[in-house]
Amino acid sequence: MLVIEQYIEAKTGKIEQCEDGIAVNEHFIAVIDGVTSKSSFSFQSKSSGRIAMELIREVILNMNKEIDAIGTLGEINRHIREWYKDKGLLESMREKSEERCGASYVIFSAFRNELWFVGDCQALVNGEAFQPQKQADKIFGDLRALLIHSELAQGKTEEELLQRDTSRERIFDLLKFQTKLQNTSHKSEFSYYIVDGFDWEPQLGLLVVPVNKPHGEITLASDGYYRLLPNLKETEALLSELLRDDPLCYKQFRSTKGRYSGNVSFDDRCYIRFSY
Repeated sequence: MLVIEQYIEAKTGKIEQCEDGIAVNEHFIAVIDGVTSKSSFSFQSKSSGRIAMELIREVILNMNKEIDAIGTLGEINRHIREWYKDKGLLESMREKSEERCGASYVIFSAFRNELWFVGDCQALVNGEAFQPQKQADKIFGDLRALLIHSELAQGKTEEELLQRDTSRERIFDLLKFQTKLQNTSHKSEFSYYIVDGFDWEPQLGLLVVPVNKPHGEITLASDGYYRLLPNLKETEALLSELLRDDPLCYKQFRSTKGRYSGNVSFDDRCYIRFSY
């Protein structure tokens, strides 16, 4: 595997706050997207998403090259769970799903020639796009767009909403409540699966994509990019257009959050393109 280009940027512009990360060694290449916190929980000034990203990166960089997708899922959840135990947080995290150290990831295994997806990271494999999305995110994105239009109809301006996004405030309790469907055994189109230290049946939320060509090019990225193009320059240019034309992210791209005043984007982002 040969890395062609890679990039990481925090939504705040402060890399130490970034909840996205990249893991690279001779056997695996991965993108990890720490979940945006739905609570005030932090540990030693690190958010729950940042902690999850760092723990997952540790696991990936030390895995046996022959491990499979299910084994990887188990190892990652075990490592996060051990961190909870070490900090005396296990029972609290069991009860409060919104405080857990959670993340999505996509991993390429060179040994198995497979991509492993958990959550909503994305990939471009020899030109074919893979972009899993939570059904709830689409619903909340649409709801937030409705609320923004309602605010604008009453005289608010986009600039005012970038200073204080009351639409995000209105849906925040719903975003927090949806974590009751996180890694649940309850089957519905709204249930979703991430790694957060608690096990779930792999067939519910683990996607394995065989990479059939023996040689080619792959891009992995977090959902801080709303669409992947053939290279980093084009992908960044597309994102820049969005942030210029729709910084609240409610028109051409509907998100649960926008690029707020003082931030450089609507979300953290990371990107890596490599040949195999």
